[in-house]
Amino acid sequence: MAHSLHLKSSDWNFQQQTSSPRFPQANGGAERAVDTAKAILRQDDIFLALLTYRATPIPELGASPAELAFGRRLRTTLPSLPTDFTPRTVNHDQLRVKDEAFKAKQKFHHDRHRGAQQLPELQPGDPVLIKHDGEKGWKLPGEVTKMVAPRSYLVQTDKGPLPRNRRHLRYRSSDDSAGETNNTSGPVIVPDALRHSPEPQQTPTPAPDESPPPDEPTAHQPSSGGYHTRSGRAVVKPARFLQE
Repeated sequence: MAHSLHLKSSDWNFQQQTSSPRFPQANGGAERAVDTAKAILRQDDIFLALLTYRATPIPELGASPAELAFGRRLRTTLPSLPTDFTPRTVNHDQLRVKDEAFKAKQKFHHDRHRGAQQLPELQPGDPVLIKHDGEKGWKLPGEVTKMVAPRSYLVQTDKGPLPRNRRHLRYRSSDDSAGETNNTSGPVIVPDALRHSPEPQQTPTPAPDESPPPDEPTAHQPSSGGYHTRSGRAVVKPARFLQE
C-alpha cells in the first residue's frame, strides 16, 4: 500500500508526508477530511452534496474550493444574483499567507490551552528510551539515527529501526539502565518469616484525665437550670455575654 502510494505521488506530482506511528494527533487533518467525505457519502443525493461542499466558502480564506479552482462561484439550488457568478481573479499567494497565519494562530491557542512545551531536539547518536502513550516506564532503549521530520526521529532498537515522535523519546543518561529507569520500581518482595509473623500487640496507654477538678468549674460549664436541646446538648452562652 505504501509503495503504490509512493508511485502515485510521482505520477500525479504531489508530495507524500507521513506522520509518526502511535501519534494520531499529527494526522488530524487527514482524519477530518475522511469524516467529511463519509458525511457526503451518507447523503441521499451525493452529487448535490458535492456541489454544496465545493460552493461553500472556507471561513479562514473567504473563498470556496470552486473559486480556488475555477476563479468563479458555482450555481447551486440557493437563489443568487447573476453578479455573483462574475469571474474574479484569486490571489493564491495572499490566500496562502492567510492560511499560514490561521494555522499559526490555531497552534498558539492549542499549545497555550494544553500547556505544550517545546522539547529539546535530539542529535544522531543520542541514546534514548522509548515509551508510548498508556505505557508505564521508559523501557525500550535505542539510539537516534536521524530526524525525518520536525519532532519525528528514526530510532535504531533491538527490534529494528522505529520512527517515533519526540514526545515518545527521552534522553537516556548514564544513570538509566538498559531496560529500566530509576523511576520504575518493581514489586516489593516480603520474606516468608516476616509475612507470617504475628504483629506485636501494643498495650494501650491510658489517656490522662483531663477533666477539671470538681471544685473548679469550667468557664463554659452550664448551670443546672440551663437550656438543653432536644438531643440533650447544653446550650452555653459565649464568654462575651456572660457579664450581661
